[in-house]
Amino acid sequence: IVTSKDDDQLRCWMERFINDKDLIDSLIKRRNNPYIPALLHFTNTERKSQLRTFMSATKATISHDEPVKSASFSADASHMLTAGQDGAARIFGLEADGSWIPKVLTLQRYSVLSASFSTNGRHVVILTGNSAVRIYGQEADGSWERKAVIVHEDDVYSAPSVPIVVIC
Repeated sequence: IVTSKDDDQLRCWMERFINDKDLIDSLIKRRNNPYIPALLHFTNTERKSQLRTFMSATKATISHDEPVKSASFSADASHMLTAGQDGAARIFGLEADGSWIPKVLTLQRYSVLSASFSTNGRHVVILTGNSAVRIYGQEADGSWERKAVIVHEDDVYSAPSVPIVVIC
């Protein structure tokens, strides 16, 4: 199920999969039609069947100084988050040309055990080896700012991806 707040958001999402403006316009006009998933599936399947060879290509290489503990995409795939044993958590943004640009680098004295996006992709939870949880939020201008640091007395083993509400 694909939900969107408006036609522009739906169009942006479809453009990642469909390179046909007329088809996208047609699908958006029928967005409330119960058959739209089937139309989209059959259209993409037909196009894929016409391809002869799939070529994989590396779009970007993102590394840390020590092993990466986790990497994940935001729900809309416009950001990527990495967590490293080197104490670095990085947020990268996808540019129009397909490149990934670093947006935030946080360095901790301890290994970053895990990092995940909230379900809406506007917040990040970073869990470090000293039982601290850091929450970053995306501002209206697209920048990322630290919103909170929560320190626990005991070990913390995970910071799940859940809806986060930050009141500032």
